Amino acid sequence: MRKILWLFLILISVIFVGQNVKAADWSASTITILANITDTELKVDTNDKIHICYYAIGDEDLVYVNNLTGSWTSEIVDGFGGPDVGRYSSLALDSNNKAHISYYDTDNTSLKYATNVSGSWQTEQVDATGVVGRYTSIAVGSDSEAHISYYYSTGQDLKYAKGHYGSWSTEVVDDTSTDMGKYTAIELDSNNYPQISYYDDTNNHLRFVTNSSGSWVRETLDDVDMGDYTSTHMDLGVDSGDNVHICYFDNVSYDLKYITGRPSFWGTVQILDSSGTVGSNNSLAIDSNDKVRITYSGNGLKYATNVSGSWATYTIGASSSGYYTSIDVDSNNRSQVCNYDIATGLVYTYTPGPSLAALIINSGATYTNSSSLTLGLSSSSDTLEMATTENSSSFGSAWTTYGTSQSFTLSASEGTKTVYAKFRDTWYAETAAVSASIVYDATAPEVLASVKKGTYKNIKKVALSATDALSGVDKIYYTTNGKKPKTTSDVYSKKIVVSKDMTLKFMAIDNAGNQSSVVSKKYVIKKAKFVTKKANDKTVKIKGKNHNYFANDFDFVFKKYSKSLKKYNYYWQVQRFKKYPITYVNAENMLLKKNWLITTDLNQLSDSFKIKVIFYYTKKEFKVLKKKMTGLKESDLHLKLYDVELREWSDLDARQNNKENTFTIYLNSPFDFSERYYAIGR
Repeated sequence: MRKILWLFLILISVIFVGQNVKAADWSASTITILANITDTELKVDTNDKIHICYYAIGDEDLVYVNNLTGSWTSEIVDGFGGPDVGRYSSLALDSNNKAHISYYDTDNTSLKYATNVSGSWQTEQVDATGVVGRYTSIAVGSDSEAHISYYYSTGQDLKYAKGHYGSWSTEVVDDTSTDMGKYTAIELDSNNYPQISYYDDTNNHLRFVTNSSGSWVRETLDDVDMGDYTSTHMDLGVDSGDNVHICYFDNVSYDLKYITGRPSFWGTVQILDSSGTVGSNNSLAIDSNDKVRITYSGNGLKYATNVSGSWATYTIGASSSGYYTSIDVDSNNRSQVCNYDIATGLVYTYTPGPSLAALIINSGATYTNSSSLTLGLSSSSDTLEMATTENSSSFGSAWTTYGTSQSFTLSASEGTKTVYAKFRDTWYAETAAVSASIVYDATAPEVLASVKKGTYKNIKKVALSATDALSGVDKIYYTTNGKKPKTTSDVYSKKIVVSKDMTLKFMAIDNAGNQSSVVSKKYVIKKAKFVTKKANDKTVKIKGKNHNYFANDFDFVFKKYSKSLKKYNYYWQVQRFKKYPITYVNAENMLLKKNWLITTDLNQLSDSFKIKVIFYYTKKEFKVLKKKMTGLKESDLHLKLYDVELREWSDLDARQNNKENTFTIYLNSPFDFSERYYAIGR
């Protein structure tokens, strides 16, 4: 009945209570547990959720607490309605954020293990040889295998177990002295080899053992008499370089001590805090920068760290706190701490980090043609440092004093570039990474003209185009006077008409500001050379004026249109023009590409006939023609410029022309003269 009542109180009493801490930038929440607790351990999972285990003294149960749902919940893992279990509890998380707990079964004097890997809690005995299982510590490898160090009381030896639920192997690791193995702490190196610190209770020395070489190697790390060690414990961590870090309490000098190194290569023992009786109930965590953070007891909850490069200590909890402390670090290097406060219960304390983080690149620009950027950064007033990088998983070496502006150099490759920034406060608690992106384009666009340079007979229309793979083309600038184009020159928007000799120069600018090289195209429109002959039969007088015409005129040929001329079944052959009567017709207002209408009576035509169109010019008109007619040969005047075709006739045509047997010839001309004469013959 006692256990049922305590369970009820635990489940309904998980609440948040604000608590002032002496370090103003720490935040604290109290998880009220209406019972005495001990042997707490806290771990942070990959989602920055908190997991805590502890032993409930009054209930004699192993309890597990987490905030996976966003609020604190707790559950009894083992002991409810059964034996006294849960002392010396130790917690580890695997890569799937599942919990693994080692602990001592007091009633059965055995080592036990619990896990929720299957989705619900499973518990089992790992070692029941004699009195065994006190001072446990657990770590889980990348292969999800659990490693447990613990004390074998019967043999006074250090023991080690490895395995998983349902399958375990155990062995004695150190039995070289009368009493070895209390206050163990275990972590794994990058190859999943155990690194274990423990206490030599015979000589009062700090010991270490590992099998990373393939066999167990034991060392004494501190041979100074540390006195009776029955009231506290030590902790151990392994950094990314497989360096081992150990903190421990000297119960003679009442100091917090620390040593780091590698097997067989250890540094000097350091005293981190000697201000009174300090250092018991210690816990150690290593952040992503391989910096060490330690919580411990000393007239309240205390905190020591070397995050700034040298060791500093702080008091972060009230004098009633600091018992059974445990620390871990989340993905943003924010310290997450739990400890027992005799006045309030289980307290969860953390460093929240700066409350604001923002980043912009080049004042918010979308593109850049330079690898040199200017970053705009902003964070809250408690920010100490900032770090910027293109590698979102590595900020370690990029930290510098916080400022609102920073020069930044991009990596060499072009494309969309993302810069990440973090900020941290005086506790080296970091914000989550913020990011901004910009397109880095250092390659100038390519620009082309649709018409090659050269000499042409006709007017040309030149289309300009440009391509740019990264930022896109902004504008194309051009000149037609041979001068180098600038950004103040004409902006290309439609085809450029080349009707006379021209040197076209053009360049493009992309959205990143890269300017292409200037391309030059020289176009020559060849002027026509007209020859007139003043033979008697090549000069006519029209309206009192002499008109010269070309001696080498060409005939127009009409071919049969099946639909238009089916009724008459005519087929006309090419014949040289000889002497035929000619008729002069005045055609006015011939504009560019306008049709000339010529109507003649079919009754006047024989089965075989030809029509010849001759243009006559006065000398004055001929001078004008030479200026306006460019790029044409004399022979082009009749063969290419004047397309002659038969138009289908109909009753409508007959009514319009008042002649039943008529047809219409369309002559297309590009010339623009106000008056022109032509003649037709048969």
